[in-house]
Amino acid sequence: MEITSVSSPPKQESDHDLERLLGNIKKATTIRYITFGGFTLFCVFQILIGLSAIPWEVVLIVFFLFILTAVSDFLIRKTKFKNTVTKLSNFHLIFQIIEVSIIFEALHASAIIPISGNLIIIAYLFICYFSYTRIIYAWIMIGITIFGYLFTLTLEYLGIITYVDVYKIGANIAQNRGLFIINLAIGVPLVIIILFIADSFSKKLRVSLNQLTQKEKELQEAGTVLEVKVAARTEELKELSENLEEQVKERTKKLQEKMAELETFNKLAVGRELKMMELKNEIRELKESLNKK
Repeated sequence: MEITSVSSPPKQESDHDLERLLGNIKKATTIRYITFGGFTLFCVFQILIGLSAIPWEVVLIVFFLFILTAVSDFLIRKTKFKNTVTKLSNFHLIFQIIEVSIIFEALHASAIIPISGNLIIIAYLFICYFSYTRIIYAWIMIGITIFGYLFTLTLEYLGIITYVDVYKIGANIAQNRGLFIINLAIGVPLVIIILFIADSFSKKLRVSLNQLTQKEKELQEAGTVLEVKVAARTEELKELSENLEEQVKERTKKLQEKMAELETFNKLAVGRELKMMELKNEIRELKESLNKK
């Protein structure tokens, strides 16, 4: 999945940018199908055989996320949202805001926000970050997600939303001050640090990709120039060949004319020689006849 560092929409959106955005969303959608669908089937199987304490509420919420993903995928494929980068980015941002709100509800219902909420949010933020081709949308979604996580964590700690001891551990971990401080002091900064590392890595990768793209364009341009030169040289050689052929024909014609003239001259010369011989014979015969008299 690719992302660019453009902070404002360009005046002209290229088909290449739209194609990359559709590719990014398609990859993220595939991850959602596998994650939500696989988790739902796994939980249903475990609940049916009595090996899991995960509440049905959580399973239903995750299954609803699977359905929401399918609806979003359908709308992108069948509507005009995919016509421009801006429309598609706005639609996907709204979808992710709804999605992350439901994810927070699932995390709260499963009572794991203070324990492993950070890890799940980190994984989700990576999907958010690499879903877009414009960095502004990615950081908006990252900000909303981190704020939502802190807001839910604080509400649980203050007891404003009820904590349910799903796993029967006999303690309210949501109001455990140590866990709350760890999440604030370590968890959230860790999320931000990881995202900045990912951003730095992504920028370096983008630079390398841009350089490769530039080299590819240069090679294509050089190839085009070479094709033009080869075509021009081929045309030039073709014209030269045609000229040589014409010259050969002309020289052959002249040579044939010269040979015809030579043949005519030879015939005349031979005829003259024959007449000379005849005259000599006649003179000799006359001399012989005169001598006899």
